Amino acid sequence: MDQDWEDALHNACFPVALADVYVGDSTQRAIRYRAIVPRGGGEPFAIVTDRYRLVSNEDVIDLGHEAFERLFGPYRHARMEVFNVVMARSRGSFFADFTVPELDCSISIPSNGGSAEQKDDPTGHTFFLRVVNSYNRTQAVRLEVGVCRWICRNGMIFGKQSIRLRDSHHKSKRQLMDQIARHAEFLSTVELRDSISAAYGLSLAQDMTVLEGVWQILRLAIPPMDPKSRTAGLWRNRCHALRAVSGEYQKQFGKTVFSVLQAASQWAREQAQTSPIQRHSYERRCGEMLESLMTSRQWPGRKEEAKEQIERIHSWANTAPP
Repeated sequence: MDQDWEDALHNACFPVALADVYVGDSTQRAIRYRAIVPRGGGEPFAIVTDRYRLVSNEDVIDLGHEAFERLFGPYRHARMEVFNVVMARSRGSFFADFTVPELDCSISIPSNGGSAEQKDDPTGHTFFLRVVNSYNRTQAVRLEVGVCRWICRNGMIFGKQSIRLRDSHHKSKRQLMDQIARHAEFLSTVELRDSISAAYGLSLAQDMTVLEGVWQILRLAIPPMDPKSRTAGLWRNRCHALRAVSGEYQKQFGKTVFSVLQAASQWAREQAQTSPIQRHSYERRCGEMLESLMTSRQWPGRKEEAKEQIERIHSWANTAPP
């Protein structure tokens, strides 16, 4: 385990507690409400009702160990290695990704130059388990399966292929552990690998660019260009990065599903590094599209607003910094 990731995971496991809330007169304690607070002191993360069950980040990691063994095979949980931790600046939400060397695999990708011929990716991929939690009520407890390409750590989170454990802090750790025991089933990563390889090699429609495909996956709503708006700098940088990464993958690997998925997930990783909510959401959209393509074997039809939205991306990307 890389020491930096180990330290990041340790920092995410700071102690929290439920504290009484007082209203009006400082001696009047709220009956149905509590505050989620860091034990060492500080501002509360959220006010919750008496239906809320506190599940700590450390608890979610314990749940991950149980799920990992059931999903990927016996005894593997003891060798789980963390390779990614993202915690919000407020420390209110976080996720961590775990894998083992046995889950590394070679998935065929399109040849350089966009040839229809495919080759094994020398950098390889790995399957992983993501654990998600929050204290500020922005994220439910989640355990989900994903796949990433090692060279760039571009992640995609599955939907149907996942354990599909999601709880809005209404169950205790014991109840969640029981749920894992009932519903977590072994995943055939060999079958997944072959299906992903077939999907990677699919081509986009002849008149569609990688940029349009990325926009379609991420489901971005690009606003009209207004250099004077408060978010002008944000959108200029976002659209410039979106166009650049899309163009680079199209140049190297052609107008293929691989190019679109990798460009979209790389943009998500780079643009939402410290936002667990945004990054997880974008990476989940990538995984859902991959799952859909593994079944349909063709890219979905063009959206009506695609032309206007792509033009807006180019307009923002062409705007010079002030």
